[in-house]
Amino acid sequence: MDYTENSERNKILMKFLDSVTKYIENTWKKYHVNLLAWGSKYAISFSDEVCIYSYDSKDKEYDVKKEKNKFNLNIKYSQVSDIPYIKGKKSYLEMIIMYFWCTRIVDEEEYLEEYLKKFVGK
Repeated sequence: MDYTENSERNKILMKFLDSVTKYIENTWKKYHVNLLAWGSKYAISFSDEVCIYSYDSKDKEYDVKKEKNKFNLNIKYSQVSDIPYIKGKKSYLEMIIMYFWCTRIVDEEEYLEEYLKKFVGK
């Protein structure tokens, strides 16, 4: 991602990404929960689930760009939203999964950049 342009949007994006990083670090320090490992496993598991029903390549079958309930996270979140380090952090969890989905599952880092910009624009 190119953050050389010193725009207000880039500052907001960097601040958000910094808050996600701090959330991951603080969760590890306080609860000994590795959210990066969780996000990676969730993305892989979701990919495997999508591929069970797939006749084509997985990235064509699950269009993350169009889904509102990305990665069926609403269901999982409702099951665990009372856990202290999860409560109110659904957007952070989606961001973590999206990172692994775009960089490890479907190799669409360009979409990750687009997603981040849209996410911050909300």
